[in-house]
Formats: sequence, structure tokens, C-alpha cells
Amino acid sequence: MKRNLKIFIACAKELKDQRDKIKALANDLNVEYRPLGTNIDIRSYENFGDQQVIYNHFIEHEAHIVILILDGRIGIRTEEELILASKSLHKHGHPEIMVFVRKENAKDTDIAHIEGLMRGALDRYYVEYTDNTQLITAVKDRLRKYISRPQKKRTAIIKDTVRRNRLWILSTALLLTILATACLYFLNRHKAPLLVFGGGSTAQFIETRLGCEMSALGDVYYVRMPSKNAWSIIKDELAHTTRSDKYTPICISAAQAAETDFSSAGLKDKKRPATVVSVPLGHDILTVYLRNVPELTSSLSHLSDHNPHITTSELYTLLTKHNSSINLFTTSSESGTFDKYSRSLCQIDSTISLKDLSSGQFFDNTDLVTINDNGRPYILLGAGDYKVESLNDDISSGKCLLLPLIDNSGQTITKPHFMYLIAYPTEKEDERQIAQNVAEFLKRLNLDTHKKIRDTRIRVRDTRVLIPLDSLEEWH
Repeated sequence: MKRNLKIFIACAKELKDQRDKIKALANDLNVEYRPLGTNIDIRSYENFGDQQVIYNHFIEHEAHIVILILDGRIGIRTEEELILASKSLHKHGHPEIMVFVRKENAKDTDIAHIEGLMRGALDRYYVEYTDNTQLITAVKDRLRKYISRPQKKRTAIIKDTVRRNRLWILSTALLLTILATACLYFLNRHKAPLLVFGGGSTAQFIETRLGCEMSALGDVYYVRMPSKNAWSIIKDELAHTTRSDKYTPICISAAQAAETDFSSAGLKDKKRPATVVSVPLGHDILTVYLRNVPELTSSLSHLSDHNPHITTSELYTLLTKHNSSINLFTTSSESGTFDKYSRSLCQIDSTISLKDLSSGQFFDNTDLVTINDNGRPYILLGAGDYKVESLNDDISSGKCLLLPLIDNSGQTITKPHFMYLIAYPTEKEDERQIAQNVAEFLKRLNLDTHKKIRDTRIRVRDTRVLIPLDSLEEWH
């Protein structure tokens, strides 16, 4: 059965070179997929004579995929196109939304706004790129994943069932929607939702402790972004004299922040004595995902004993000796995991920069097509709490080795998990108050904070912006 895959590129008008290069992908992909029954049709606003109404209709009713490219300021029209696509996705089940952000702009507050919309409303995250070559590679990988995903046979059965019972389904869904909306309104009308910003490994660590995904909590939304980028959300909140009534932010991170990371926040209107409290959650082990092939494993000396691992020296040798013949993947260069790997390798060679090595960025659902590109063996620099789901089969079959990273003194290299939350001023000079939903979230995690946090209050005698939980005064 023939399938015509329709794609729309949404981006600023000045990004014509990027649009042209992505459109050219259609030719390459059609050579590969047209014999298999799929034709790729990529369009942008130019194809519609710059008539907004016409291509809005295409986005909402025809497009299977919307590709959003962000490089610099986000225009009103681009944001409207994303919102239109997201509404259509919820209403019609399409289009799939893929967002790509130029890395140097990823810390921008506009990007954080788009990120919040994507994760809160769409359960999506954006992909970073540094130049047009990396952008095209990332777009090509995402399109291949979409095209190649298996079509489940039960889809036709479900559609037929829905079609035959649509009146009953619609009326029931409408009633449930009204009831759910009413319940949520009365439950949350005095409480802003909790937005958790941060990286993937700390999120998975928290979800393991919770025993469920954060999205299952209902009043908690997880916004995925690298640790250091997530700190900017806290800084933005500190810069205002009144609390936001739209949401309550906390940051989770696999990197330890310093006082200067928050004290540099520009204060608007007048100064207020808000405090950032750092809460330690635990530690994670740096874990290397390694394709089990002789060209990579022959130089490793700790695979057959009862405690298999890889040393920083061995990893350094693999990365420098085989960089041109392997597929190397890391987390974002702004993440705590990336920073810890960089520091560990610099202990071996102070001149090495992980950023200079040829690599791609992986996510927990990075597809096998990307990982095994060109048939080269892969190395993923990950962590124990950050599971790469697509490698489960390789791991269980022994095709992939999970090797803890050990320093040259024999110590396992770990990274921390932290939570950063804001404590707001109260009528008492030596007290601050955290939001009620933050206090409830801490209880869900079964953290031992009762001596430091009473209900929602903390006691401080410190003028610093960032205070570790252990440094807070105890309540008696």
C-alpha cells in the first residue's frame, strides 16, 4: 500500500538555507523509501504563496509531521504554528512534532518557554544542533525513525471500532472531560502546577524512587532540559519580586551548582531575600555502553572477572584511537553527565576536550538506526540511572556491555543528583517558605527533611543565595 508522507517545515523566513537543505532530504529519502511504498513530500510556507490560512489548513488537516527549526528569536507566527500543530495532535492524532534548536540559543528564555509548552502539553523534547550539517543529520535520523516504526495491525481494528461506536464514545468522552475539568479546577484553583526542569538521568532516578513516571502524578510536569540550562529557570524566578502564579519551578540536576550560578541573577523592581535550597538526592555511577566487538574489547583488561569495568585510561585510548571509526554518543554538552566525563578524561590528558571529538547526542529512546549508523560499533557515555531503552535487546543478548567507569586508583566514578528549590520571604526575617506543592513532592520522595523543613517553612541565618539543605537550621 502506497503512503504519501506530508511534512511541513516551520521556521523564521530568514532560515531559507535550512529549509532548502531539509527539502533536499526528500530526494535522498525517496530513493531509499519509495521502492518500499513511502513517498516523502516536504513543504514550507513558500509552497503556499505565503498564505497563512492555506498552510495552517495543511498543518492541521494534512501534515503527518511538522518540523520546527529555532535559530535565534522565536517569531509569533512560528509559535502559533507550533500551538496549532499541538492542538491538532491532541485532536486528530497528527502531526508528529519534531523541534530542533541551535545549541547557542538553547539557554534563551524563549526556548525555555517553547520547551515548557512541549514537555507540559506534548510530552516532547527538542534536539540540539550546532551547524547545518548536524541539523540535517538529526532531521534525517528522526525522519528515518518515524518512517521505519512498525505499523501495528490492531490500528485498523481500533479505527473500525471507534467508527462504529463514535457517538457513544464521543458522548462518554465529553462527560468524562467535563467531570475531569471540574475536578481539576476545584482541586487546583488555588495551586499553581509544579514544573520540574532538568536532565534525564536525575529524572529517571526520581521516578525509580517514586515508583512511577512524574507525568502520572497529574499535578507535576517534567520539562526535560540539560542541567545548566535548567538553572536559568530558577535564576529567572529569582529576578522577580513576586512569585509566579502560573507555575512553581524546581530544578533537578546531575551537576552541583555554585553560589555564582544564582547570585548573578538580575533583580527586577526591588531586591527580595529569596533563597535557593540545594537538596542532595543521591549518586549515580558513570556507565559506558560499549558494542561488544573485538576491535573495542580486545584492549580492555577487566571484562571476564566478577567485576567488569572500564578505566578512564582505557576509555581515553578508545576515544582517541578509534574516534573516526566508531559512533560516539554523549548526553548534552550542558549536562552534568557530560561535565563529569570531561573532567574524568582531563585527569588523563589535560588537553583533551570531549566537545572536540566527533559525536552525536543520545536520548533514552534514541533509535537503533542512529546508534548503528554506517555499521560502525558504538560507544555511549551514559550513567546507571539513564537507561537507553532501544539498547535493551543488545544488552540482554550480550551485544552491548554496560561497564562502570573506574578511575586509575580503582574508585568507581560517580555523579551527584541534586534538587534546587526556591524558598520565598516571609514576615519573619530569618524564615523562608517553600511552595506547598514542593513540600508535597519532597514527601513523595521520602526525603529526610523534617528537621530542616517544618510544613513549608525553613530557618536561615545566611545571606547567601544558595544554601545546602544540611546547612539550614534545625527545628526543635
